Amino acid sequence: MKKISLIPVFFISAAAVGFEISLTRYFSIVSWSPYGYWVISITMVGFAVSGVVLSMFKDFFERNTRLILSIIPLLLLITATIGYIVMTVIPFNPLEFQNPNTALDQLFNIWKYYGALFPFFFLTGLFIGTNFLSGMDSIPRIYSADLVGAGFGTLFILALMFWIHPFLLLNFLLPFLVVAAFFQPPPGKIRRAIFLLSLILITGLCEVAIVKFNQANFNEYKSIYSSIHVAGNKTINEILSPRGYFSVLDNFTEHQDVDFSNNASLLKATAPPASYGLYKDGNRIGAIPKDEAYQGTYVTALLDIFPYYLRPEPSALLVGTEGGFRLLEAKKLGVNTLAALEPDPILYSLTAKNIFVQNVLADPKIKMLNVTPLALSKDVQKQFDIIDISSNFLSQSDPNEYAFTEEALRGYLRMLKVGGVLSIPDSIRETTAYSLKILETVYRTLSAMGVQSPEEHIIVYRSSWNDRILVSPSAFTAADIEKLLAFANQRSFDISYYKSIDPAMNVWNDLPAVSFETGQIVSDESKASDALRDDILKLFSASHDEFVRSNFFRVEPATLNQPDFYSILR
Repeated sequence: MKKISLIPVFFISAAAVGFEISLTRYFSIVSWSPYGYWVISITMVGFAVSGVVLSMFKDFFERNTRLILSIIPLLLLITATIGYIVMTVIPFNPLEFQNPNTALDQLFNIWKYYGALFPFFFLTGLFIGTNFLSGMDSIPRIYSADLVGAGFGTLFILALMFWIHPFLLLNFLLPFLVVAAFFQPPPGKIRRAIFLLSLILITGLCEVAIVKFNQANFNEYKSIYSSIHVAGNKTINEILSPRGYFSVLDNFTEHQDVDFSNNASLLKATAPPASYGLYKDGNRIGAIPKDEAYQGTYVTALLDIFPYYLRPEPSALLVGTEGGFRLLEAKKLGVNTLAALEPDPILYSLTAKNIFVQNVLADPKIKMLNVTPLALSKDVQKQFDIIDISSNFLSQSDPNEYAFTEEALRGYLRMLKVGGVLSIPDSIRETTAYSLKILETVYRTLSAMGVQSPEEHIIVYRSSWNDRILVSPSAFTAADIEKLLAFANQRSFDISYYKSIDPAMNVWNDLPAVSFETGQIVSDESKASDALRDDILKLFSASHDEFVRSNFFRVEPATLNQPDFYSILR
């Protein structure tokens, strides 16, 4: 085998892997990132079937090697283009899987994805396999070209993501297939000049078709969809990166999204301020202060601020800045010293460029760091009165799940002073199971650190949609509980747990218990209830082990080797 014959293997392998990776970004944007993983399945199906076909018709492929290797690069140009265009018009809606009446239609849509993309990956496997078949004496060299090409394709597509819109990445991979075709002899008796002219014409048509017929768009149920269709919406910033497709929007619907008291007028608090909306792959991950005077007159009505009433003028650590708003709010709440962590380099850059954040950071007692909480906890011990995790930190990036592991919690507690408070956010919109998972993590961590009565070190309070779990290295005192009661009653927030809580305590925001086995509400519908309180009392009771073991959801703690916070289905 001549060395030049390895060039097509290199470039087709690079194009295939690059296309595969670009498809994972496509599915992350138009739907949600977990659906990007089935691209691996589609690829492997194509490769597997090509291997079966080669095994079954080995003699045919050996007789027609030249024709097959010549025509496949052309077919790859066509199948990649048609497959991608067809894929962009498939009306897949993952939310309809939740309804048995619509789930079958979505299953068919998934098969359409397989049908659209299968030909490309089947032909890719057929091309590489045919090279193996015709070059049995050079398999190590062919395999090396295949692997090096795959590595190059990976690096190329990742670099391209910094410059090219995710929906147009395929346009820049088609030239790889052109190069592969160029180094193959023309099929049959076709003259090389005619073959190359045809190749250029087909490539041009494919490039135009991808741009002209590309129907890729955000899923209509993603938060960005309604925002970009608001009258007068402006996209004021767009950041392309392998980490995600970031958009900063400006329209009249964008504001600081916070848990706000119904008693705002009694507290003389104003509505949360207007803001820019920050989106990642179409999911809203935060807000950025607008270029208007920041007042902070809404802060007293927020769910998240109780730790600053409990430990006034604290030395505080913020884990996540919510686009800079948490820095401004902490300053308004009278922190003595403040360190704010923003691990994501893109969010860090966007936050640091904001004029209001820059004014706050001019104070030498306030700093912002581009590090993770786990990294900080290795160097910092007993420095903070408050460690405050922002409410959207978990949803901003998949790696942020590590900040909610057992090991991370141990690090937080080591960084707190005696009597310090760790504030952990959670959503109860769908289920209380995530809060139970955090509480079980807290309980086990405190026990492992030698705390005799972990339940005395935990407070939980909530609104209708979210809760805050407060943890302290020291037991909360009667004076702390009095402050909590006053804070919650003034704002109509509910207290779901403290040691010796009255299970019949008044409930402002009804949170009924739902059986996931039957799908029915099991609370007394004649009065308001607190399913979170009921679950916590069971979790911290003598039947703890049985409650965790028999719970419908898996509420065992997340750890560094199993960090998936949302993995709660058994």
